[in-house]
Amino acid sequence: MIDTRQVKVSYTASMEPGERGKSQPLKPIDVKTIDGFSFPVDVRLTYQIEGKNAPLVVSTLGDDEMVLDKLVTPKVRAIFRNNAEKVKALDYIQERSKQETQSAAMLKEALAKYGVTTLEINIGNVGDERSLGSLLKTQTDREIALQQQETYKVQQQAAEIEKQLTKTTQEAEEEKKLATAAYAVKVAEEEKKQILIAAEAEAAQIKLVAEAKAAAYKLITEAIGEDNAALIEIMKLVASEGIRITPEVMVGGNGKDGMTDALMGTILKDKLGASTKPTK
Repeated sequence: MIDTRQVKVSYTASMEPGERGKSQPLKPIDVKTIDGFSFPVDVRLTYQIEGKNAPLVVSTLGDDEMVLDKLVTPKVRAIFRNNAEKVKALDYIQERSKQETQSAAMLKEALAKYGVTTLEINIGNVGDERSLGSLLKTQTDREIALQQQETYKVQQQAAEIEKQLTKTTQEAEEEKKLATAAYAVKVAEEEKKQILIAAEAEAAQIKLVAEAKAAAYKLITEAIGEDNAALIEIMKLVASEGIRITPEVMVGGNGKDGMTDALMGTILKDKLGASTKPTK
């Protein structure tokens, strides 16, 4: 008699519900990697002997126990150990799914030669604290160090960005100050030009007026004589300044010179009186 139902076998420290075979779970598979690490690997396997293949299995292997002990268990251990010898321990841990797929394909081919069909194979825990504790700690420390390096790198980049931003801000402020100063200089220069232009214009105007008055006085002098021209200028001054023209100064002599001297004396007297009056 041979069982044709599905058989679940655990190469672990404990069995799962529904697993068959021996009353106790089989030991985990001990493997050794290319870098010298030895550690246990939990493997769970499901296989089946179909009815059409039962005569072959019985004739070559025997009953159910013989199939498990003489074929399945040796093949599982050999395949997993051979595959582990080709990789490093850390790669084996990180590529567990790859090891699972590769080992399943090899086991399926190996068992099929004897009429045993492989249905499923899974890798559970890989290693333990005793076997891989130091390696995992080293890897953890390495990852932490890498993360710290990345953190420091990001912080350094942030600091550089902040530094550049501060520098750019300062440069912008300095450029603003320079621009303001340059503008102020231009404004001052333009104001200076305006003042010079205004002064030149005023001087030119004064010069033109003076020249015009001089020319007019010359023409008057040539036409009516110097004494009469002087008298006219005196009368203009009397009219514009509101000066009394009644002579209070007696001047001896005859003719126009006496009149002129009298008027000049009166004007001087009024001017001197105005300059000596007390102010309130």
